[in-house]
Amino acid sequence: EQLSSGFSTAINASGHIKGISTSKSIAKFSYLPLSYIMYTFGISITVAYLFLFLIQGAVNGILITQYYGYKILGYSPKRYLLKVFIPSSVPAFVTFLFGYYISSFFVGIYSLVVAVVICSLLNITMFYFISLTKSERMIVNNMLQTIKIKLHI
Repeated sequence: EQLSSGFSTAINASGHIKGISTSKSIAKFSYLPLSYIMYTFGISITVAYLFLFLIQGAVNGILITQYYGYKILGYSPKRYLLKVFIPSSVPAFVTFLFGYYISSFFVGIYSLVVAVVICSLLNITMFYFISLTKSERMIVNNMLQTIKIKLHI
């Protein structure tokens, strides 16, 4: 589902959205052969996950987004670097290092599970506090309050 979701969007979309979705989907599918190549060279699955986590952020989150942002909106690369890339890359890099360090204490599948859980939680938390502006955090908080009310928590 996760690999095909971008293609589903691309099939149903038109114009620029179709181009962005197609580019991101192709990048997602490239992870499969990259994972296999890493596996054949004896790289642990945890290191492969963390490496692909960084590739995902760099390719889908930064390069493709910047390309279309500049092409369609004229969003300057300098502004993108200062307002988007640096605030977004710091949490991703810290998450990668921390996930790798913590997962080194475990062996086998436990290492992967711990890395995935820690990376996900740390990434969400750091993006919330570092990457979002005060007004964006207020929007997220309002959405969470709405969900909490609907779930009667």
